[in-house]
Amino acid sequence: MMPHFTLEDGLFWTTRVVLPSWIGFQTRQGAYGSQNTLTRSDGLVQMVFAPEGRGTEPLTSAEISMILWTIEYERGISEALIAGLVKEYPALQRQYGYSGVEKTELMPDIKSADNLRSLIGLYAVNVHQLRNKGIPYVGFEFGCTWDGSAC
Repeated sequence: MMPHFTLEDGLFWTTRVVLPSWIGFQTRQGAYGSQNTLTRSDGLVQMVFAPEGRGTEPLTSAEISMILWTIEYERGISEALIAGLVKEYPALQRQYGYSGVEKTELMPDIKSADNLRSLIGLYAVNVHQLRNKGIPYVGFEFGCTWDGSAC
């Protein structure tokens, strides 16, 4: 099904899509990726096409295909992203330096990707018009318990 896109502030195109890999994580649809409810995410997130230097004309079929590619391959991208975060998490714990109750609440030790579900949530997926070997550059923007802003 073709998503419906809206031009936001004359700057970028947005739509809302369900990304199944993010079901059960935190719901982070508040301002700047803040947690807007304690209910777990149903996977609905904002998809943004960031048109750096492009006019406000409707999306081209090539641009739409980049967004659809991202949606189609979201599972593999998300799995790699989460695996990378699990690997990097101990270094992040050291960087933030929480201890005691703060560590327990904001950045507890984790053993698996499933442990991240209560700590992070996807806010938006940013698809850029740049490609590498036909694959678009994509940024996942999410909020997390250990940082008051989006991660």
